[in-house]
Amino acid sequence: MQRCLALKASAGSGKTFALTVRYISLLLLDAKPYEILTLTFTNKAATQMAYRIYKSLSQLGDDIDILMAIQDATKLTKQQILDKKQQILQEYIVSNLSILTIDKFINKILREFGGFVGISDDFEIKFDDEEILLYKFLLSLDQKKFDTLLNFSYNENKKIKSILDIFKTLIEKNENIKLPQYDYNSFEAVKISIIEKSNQIKSFIQKSKDISKTGYNAVDFNNIDELLSKGKTWLTKDSLQDFRYFKKAKPTKELDIVFQELKQHIQLYFHIQESYILHQLFDIFDEFIKFKNSYNKSRNALEFSDITNIVYRILTLHQDKDFLSFRLDIKYNHILIDEFQDTSVLQYKILLPLIKEIILSEDDIFRTFFYVGDTKQSIYRFRGGTQGLFDYVIENFKPTLQVNYLNTNYRSGKEVVKFVNDIFLKIPKYDYQEQKVNSKINGYVEVLQTTKEDIFEVVYQKIVFLQQNGVGLNKIAILVYTNSDVLSLYEYLKDKNPNLNIITEMTSKLVNQITIKAVINMVKYLFFKEDIYKINFNSILGFEYLDDIKLDIDINKIDITNLVWQIGRYYNIINNDFIQFIDIISNYHNIVEFVYLIEKDDTVVINKENDGLSILTIFKSKGLEYDSVIVLDRIKQKSANRSSILFEYEDIELKHIYYKKKLRENFDLIYNNALVKEQELVRLDELNVLYVALTRAKYNLIVIKKDTK
Repeated sequence: MQRCLALKASAGSGKTFALTVRYISLLLLDAKPYEILTLTFTNKAATQMAYRIYKSLSQLGDDIDILMAIQDATKLTKQQILDKKQQILQEYIVSNLSILTIDKFINKILREFGGFVGISDDFEIKFDDEEILLYKFLLSLDQKKFDTLLNFSYNENKKIKSILDIFKTLIEKNENIKLPQYDYNSFEAVKISIIEKSNQIKSFIQKSKDISKTGYNAVDFNNIDELLSKGKTWLTKDSLQDFRYFKKAKPTKELDIVFQELKQHIQLYFHIQESYILHQLFDIFDEFIKFKNSYNKSRNALEFSDITNIVYRILTLHQDKDFLSFRLDIKYNHILIDEFQDTSVLQYKILLPLIKEIILSEDDIFRTFFYVGDTKQSIYRFRGGTQGLFDYVIENFKPTLQVNYLNTNYRSGKEVVKFVNDIFLKIPKYDYQEQKVNSKINGYVEVLQTTKEDIFEVVYQKIVFLQQNGVGLNKIAILVYTNSDVLSLYEYLKDKNPNLNIITEMTSKLVNQITIKAVINMVKYLFFKEDIYKINFNSILGFEYLDDIKLDIDINKIDITNLVWQIGRYYNIINNDFIQFIDIISNYHNIVEFVYLIEKDDTVVINKENDGLSILTIFKSKGLEYDSVIVLDRIKQKSANRSSILFEYEDIELKHIYYKKKLRENFDLIYNNALVKEQELVRLDELNVLYVALTRAKYNLIVIKKDTK
């Protein structure tokens, strides 16, 4: 067995098979189940992994492929393996298994180590109610800090809520950020210098008799903002002579010196401005961190990001290499990590002491490290993942850590694999190796182009087409980009064919059912008297958008339960979902609580049909496979990234933090390079999402794209 191994595995190439073989091989080589730490990323995956290992153990000897793979890994004979079967199966059944999600493992560490930072071991895991969190944070600020926050909000044109989003990102990153240092008192002097030097150029150009209207307009500015906007055509040149509309003015060498000084001062202007803004932001952030820690302790509850941050802080404070392994109640001699491309940098840094202990060990104890993943399925950069981590670990621990490749697809038919190869082999700067195909089935691939308005109708026709060709509904999955697309498509298909059985996580929530959405919008209309809720209500129930609401109820004289009953009876919308909804609204004391909190209710619909067509986002489809897959183009254009902070990394280490400012890229080459690097990462993210979508199909793949954008 290769003691330390990284396995790069393409979609459908047998990652789970390889991990199962590795786990059983370790048991056959006398490792105990409790000392094998196996980490994956969802509860479902962890449960499936535990069951698959059990099933493979109980049937050991029946599956020739897994038996041969185990023989190859362990160098044991078939008889030696079968002789140990019952013993290791019994040990597996009675052992306290360490097959966990990575979040649960980190949670386990905190419950053991929390005393080091004053965290009780009986804390709850809860998501923050961001409105309550923000409200209480604002109350916690003294007048000076409150004014600082308001000034920042006003000057940067940011809602307080969006500032909180920045804080959440900073917490998730948990980086030791060194802010740029500039003397802000020099800012005024720099601005004055920019105005003076730019006016020298403006005066020279506008005095020229040969200058064109375009050249004249290029220097028609009255302040720095106008200079940056109009000057983006000529301020980016190496010389004034390089701008075609200035050539006839024949700028002098002396003026070119002024031009170079102007560009240097503009760059300095952005740097000083950034330094001031970031220091302001981090002053408020420091207050938020203090408040958040106090808030968490007061309610004895943490979010997963809080847990990860606290554990990392504990390990940073205690650098002793034996600290983590000594304090844990189990000695892990073997680590197996599934879907490694989804590991965040922070999670990796927490696991690093254990990984190092195994890889760098020089004693005679049998210890192993194994991770498997597909960098092309790295789609969680927004929560701290990075595609580069996979290779970074290989580089960091070579030659002890070896790397193998799995490029044979055991999932998909020949046509599907060929289609995926044809698409991704042509993409420049994309790390893709041609997949071989193992299936004897040809499969079917179709790419359709349609208008945005007709895309749902084309989906419906393709569902009918698949059914006519013998494909059952429960063998079909439709993959879309967003949760709103899931809901829109669900409602369209249900309207088209009410008897169509459809499964979707979105629709399993009671508050997302059509009848209940109508009731919620009616209550909000009666409370707020805003037309948007009336339009929503009418639209959901199929009335004209602007129809008047004829139901006459004084909401001040009725409780929320009776109010909902009256709406249901008046509009004849009482059904099983409605009855279940009546049961849960008794938890709300009044209509105010109801309108503000009801849409956060996670109650799941009961007695829902669980066998039918699946509609899910591409993100939710990762790790799954279906006989037939319909992939939809984006229905709406992707929202632009509006984050104000740009993080630039070198491998997994933070290199620089920037505060985004419009037009800065035209005057600051280093900043522009960071933006270009980020744009390339966004491009790779999009390609990876597409790769995940196109590799879910076993036999039939239908891609429906819009005719524009």
